[in-house]
Order: sequence, then structure tokens, then C-alpha cells
Amino acid sequence: MKKRLSPRFVAFAVLLFLHAALSIVYSLTTPLWESYDETGHYSYARYIAVNHALPPLGSTLEPYNESHQPPLYYVLVALPISLVDTSDNAQPRFAVGGGVYVVPDERIDAFPYHGTALALRLGRMTSVVLSTLCVAITYLTVVTALPRRYDVALLAAALYALWPLTLFLGGTITNDIGMAFFGSLTLLFTVRLWVSPLAGASAWRLRLDGAALAFCVAGAIMTKDSAIALLLFGTATVALLIIRLVRAGWWRVALQVALFYVVPLVVLVIAGGFLSEGRSLRQFNMTANYTSYLVSAGEATTGPVTASLQEKISFLFSNFFRYVWRITFETLFGTFGWGLLRMPTLWYDLAIVGVGVGSVGAAWFSIRRKKTRWLPLSLVMMLGFVALAPGVRTLTSSNLSLLNGRFLLPGLGALIILMAVGLTSLPRPFARIATTYTLAGIALVGIMSPSVVILPYYAKPVLLDPVAAPASMHVADPITYGGSIQLLGYTIPEGKISRGDIATIRLYWRSLRPLAKDYAVRVENFSLDGRSFQNGLNYTPGHSVFPTSFWKPGDTFAEDYYLPVGLDAPAPTLATFKVTWYDANRNNPLVQDLTPVCKDGRTCDPKVGQVAVALDSTATAQWSGKQALYRLGDHIELVDFQAPPVVRHGETVTLTLVWRANAAGLPALTTFVHLLSADNKMLGQIDSPPRNGLYPTNVWGAGEIIPDQYSFRVDPAAAPGAYRLVIGMYDSRTVQRVPAYNAGGAALPDDTITLLKLQVR
Repeated sequence: MKKRLSPRFVAFAVLLFLHAALSIVYSLTTPLWESYDETGHYSYARYIAVNHALPPLGSTLEPYNESHQPPLYYVLVALPISLVDTSDNAQPRFAVGGGVYVVPDERIDAFPYHGTALALRLGRMTSVVLSTLCVAITYLTVVTALPRRYDVALLAAALYALWPLTLFLGGTITNDIGMAFFGSLTLLFTVRLWVSPLAGASAWRLRLDGAALAFCVAGAIMTKDSAIALLLFGTATVALLIIRLVRAGWWRVALQVALFYVVPLVVLVIAGGFLSEGRSLRQFNMTANYTSYLVSAGEATTGPVTASLQEKISFLFSNFFRYVWRITFETLFGTFGWGLLRMPTLWYDLAIVGVGVGSVGAAWFSIRRKKTRWLPLSLVMMLGFVALAPGVRTLTSSNLSLLNGRFLLPGLGALIILMAVGLTSLPRPFARIATTYTLAGIALVGIMSPSVVILPYYAKPVLLDPVAAPASMHVADPITYGGSIQLLGYTIPEGKISRGDIATIRLYWRSLRPLAKDYAVRVENFSLDGRSFQNGLNYTPGHSVFPTSFWKPGDTFAEDYYLPVGLDAPAPTLATFKVTWYDANRNNPLVQDLTPVCKDGRTCDPKVGQVAVALDSTATAQWSGKQALYRLGDHIELVDFQAPPVVRHGETVTLTLVWRANAAGLPALTTFVHLLSADNKMLGQIDSPPRNGLYPTNVWGAGEIIPDQYSFRVDPAAAPGAYRLVIGMYDSRTVQRVPAYNAGGAALPDDTITLLKLQVR
């Protein structure tokens, strides 16, 4: 009679298969080289596969160099790559701007794969295997720590198997997966050391587990520089175990455990340093430099080093609860591509709730179960050591990108086991609800991300009818660039924006003839008087997946461009969009490599559309609640002004006015500023739309504050004396003045506001 497989073994096997299958799906939906530093990781592994040796020290591999890294992971990836002929030496096509780093190229990356594409796809399978082993190790760790709690072990394995970041990176070439593997192994053997009984034959188990832990830490050191964190964690665990053994009277076993850990570790680290030509020892030198920097900065009482360190620490702590923790968690839970592709915000929120509930449950577990309290404490300790490496590097380098959650992957197993223990330790009704919610949520995110997030992001733009113009498109005079690309029109959302917002424009493109080169488009905002907003953005067309060398004559598509308007933008003003094209390979966006030609056949300034840009609320706060000094009509108020009280004849007077609009949809008005003598003789004047026409009244919005400025020259023949400085407005078409009122609502003569008596000397 055949023995039936236990349900838990079947469930465990299904989880391993599911993780491997999903990792392969992620791998196939992610374009080649489109993962963190995969261009450099692949070139390193390919060099080893082709040359059967490490790159020479100090060499730079193209197109991106990672040859300074410890080599163990790359040796493993080189094994499947060595089976493929990569003499085609296909290179990545880098995108310009946008959210894509490497342009997907179907001419290289098409099934059936061959050459470089096949090598990359096979190399990624190394990560699939290592990532799947992490799931199995997580299961074994829980079974070791909590015997017979297979429900907790299966839950932890399921959470790890469906965690989006492990699925994504598990389908790419990255040494972060190598670190996740050795981090999981390190946690397993530290747990084995801690739970081993202190009697009889278990002494040999302690010795062997100590040696195994040394192998795990040494393997991590041969994989990535951040392995110093695992070295500290493993050594701290062994030290605590030795203290425990000595207190129990097992001093001889304690000495043996120390020897079985330290001796293999030292031998392996030295051997690894020799085999890696010093690459794996680089992290010790880096750590010494970081420590030296922190110590010297902490001991100093004055000087720029102390100030710099204090500023960094203050910045991180003051902003931790604002956004630092959020960014770190989101990048640990799952961002794709080169970290530029995020999931919907709601998905992160759901995961945060699950982790939060699990953390509360872990605290409850520690309170209720004193005998196994060591487990959550050791898991938290491992997370602390793993977070130490990127944290210290951030403080010493001012590089906030080092807070990326993927650097915490060696401790992900600890976080997930902590969650599983916590979720299952809650009171029974809550435990079932929380466990179901968390597991179902993470499972849905992990399963849906390839089809809902990744595939649409890399999809080419939908081609439009080359003849019929979209109804929403504003048809301007077409602009042709280099006789090859035509700008058919544009669409701008209605309404206005404020400084700090995003200026959005949709441009409609048509290909006129084939282009052999890849050109990038640059879109930038300018005020009507030609001042740049300094917000120019550069893009590879089609959201970085449809470069111009892919275009065919007649291809027509639309693309949205999002330009951030800075708080220093020259507002309020009407802004236009300047659109140019330049050679992406030369990478000089200020040179127009495709000459713009307008309707009359002449070279033109390629600016289209207009959007009203208002001041931000911070800049206008001082006037928003201020009582009006005067009123023009029913909807315009003068809330402040500045003018020199004394000038000399022949000098230029500069007058600053601050308007407040109480309604939108005003007619186009012109402001007049006159300097009048006692007999109403004009001795200086200027008539101009507000802000010299850059921001006319017909675009003002309700409640908006508009600072305005006018300059005029005092008549050189003006005699010394006091003159009236008066202002007002009139309709630009009918020249009829707008009624003027004082603060109390009384009508003013001639619909004119007398601001002050200006002394001319």
C-alpha cells in the first residue's frame, strides 16, 4: 500500500512551484536589462562565462560596470550563460528620461530566443532557483524554531513566495537575490544554534551548525559588500550562545562552538579574498572608512564634518515618519524596472496594514510566550543589523537612494517570519481574519502585477488613424522637424495650475519618413516673454518604448508629457510649451538636431499651447485675508501697493500693485498709471495690460492674488512739487473705464484711484 503524501507537504510543494512559476512569468514580462543594474550584472557574468576568469581589477565593463563586486553570484549566473553563443554582443538601448531605463527591443528580445537574449533569459533562471530556495529555507526556519507549528511555517513560506519584490528580482539578474539566499540561510542556522538542546550528542550539532553558519556568512561576503551586516548578526548570535553555554556550565562546548565558527569563517574569508582578487575584502575597508568617519565626526565639536553628519542624522530622523519609512517599505514590498515603476498606492497601503497587524501580534507573542520570546527578538535583531549597512552608507554618502528597500532583502525572511508569527498569535477570531486578509492581499498583488502593472507599462502606444484628427485635439499650424516628424496638434486640460503643480500637455505625432537614428523629444515651459521655467524634460517617445528608429511612415500616436512647475517659476503668467528634438546618442538636449519648420516653410520657434500659471498659496498668504484698499468694478480689489515717495524729474518710477480677483471670467482690461499735476497735466504715464500682458485679467481666477508692476519715466520738464499718482482700469476693446470705489464702497471721481502724492525734486 502506497504511503499518501501529507497535506502540508503538498501545500509546501505547491508554494515552491507557484513561486518558481510566477518568477518566470515576471522574468518573461520584464524586458531585457530592465532591472536594477542588470546591464552591469549581465556584463560581469558574461565576462566570466566567455573568459573563464574574473575581469582584471580596475577594468570597466560596458555598458555598465559592476566588476568591483564580489564574484560568487556572477559565477553561478555565468554557468547557464556559458552554454550560449553570445558573439552577437547585443547592447541595451537606453531610454532618455521617462520611467524606463532600457528600451524594449523586439528585434533582440523575441521568441525563440537566441544569442544575448537567450543568455540573459537563462541567466535569470539562476535567480529563480535561488529565490525558490529562499521560500524553502523560510519554511525550514519556522519549523526549526517552532516545531509542529506547520501552519505558521506554511504561512511564512506563502508570504515569501508571493512577495512581489522577490518574484520580480527572482526573475532578473541581480546579486540582491544572492544576498537574499545567504540571508535566509544565515537566519536558519542562527535559529538552529539557538534551539539546540544542551545535552548529549547535541554538542556535535552545535559545532556543525556553527561551521555551517560560518559558510553562510562567508558565502554572503563573496556575494555583495553589504554582507558585513550578516557577519555582525551571525557573530552576535554566536557570542550570545557562548554566554548561554558558559552559564550552563558547558564551557568546553562553548569553546568548540567558537572555534568551529571562527576558524572556518577566517579561512573562508581569506580564501575568498584571494580567489576574488580582493573584491570580497573591499567591504571591510569600506566599513573601516565609514566607522572612522562616524567616530571622527562624533568626537569633533566644531567644523563642517560634524555639521554635515548632524544635518544628515537630523534630516533622516525628522523625515522618517513623513516619508522615509514609506519609501523604504514600498521599495521592499515591490517596485519594478529600475525602481521607477510603482504599483497603485492602495496596494502598498494594504500591505502596510498587514505588516502593522503582524507586528502587533508579534509583540503579543513576546508577552505571552516567555520561553520562545527569543524568536521575535532575534528576528528584530537581524532586521536591525541588515538595516545598518544602508543606513550608515546613507549617512556617510548623502545618497538617499541607498534607503531602497531591496538592500533589506537579506532580512526579508526575518520580517516575513515575524509577520507570520504575529498574525497567528492574535486572539483566534482576529488571527483568522488578519491572516486571511494579509495572505489574500499579498497573493493578489503578487499574481496580478505582471498583467496589471508591468505589461501595460512597456506596451507600445496605440496608433491612431493617420487621416482623421481626434476631436479633442487643438489643431495649430503643423510643425515639421527635419522633414521626418510632424507635430499635428496638442491638447491641454482646461483650467489653470499653480506653482508646485504639474503642467500637462498631450502632443500628437506623425512619422513622415523612416529614421535610422533615435531622437529624443524635449518639452519645456516658457513664459510669454521668453523666460524658461527650467523644467525641461527629455523623453524617448512612446513612454520610452517607441524610439524613432522603430517608426514607420504614417505612424500616428499621442503622448502625454508632465512638466513640474517649480516654486521659483516666473508666475503669475501665461506659459507656453516649447517642443524640440535632439539626437539621443549625442545627448545634448539644448541642440535642435531636427530643425523645426512651420507652415510657411521657414524655421520657427516651436512653441505651442498656453496654460495659465498662478502663484502658490504660500507666496500669496500675506495678502489673501487682507482688507481691500480700493475696488475696481465688482470683482477686482487692490490690496497693496508700493511706490517711492520722492523721485527726481527724468527718473523712472516703479510702481508695484497687488490685485485680488473675486471672480473668474473677467473681460480683458488695461491698467493705466498716470502722474498728474494740480491742473491735471500728464507728467508721466503707462497704459498696459496687467503684468505687461503676460497675465491678462481674462485668465484670473476667483480668490487669486496677482502682484503687478509698472514703470514709467517722469517728464524731465516737471517742476519740483507734489503730483498725484493715480491708477485705474478700462476695457481694452471699448476703452470704457471700470468703476472705481474706495474701501467704504464710495464711488471715486473719474473712476480713478489716487494712490499718493509723489514729490518730484
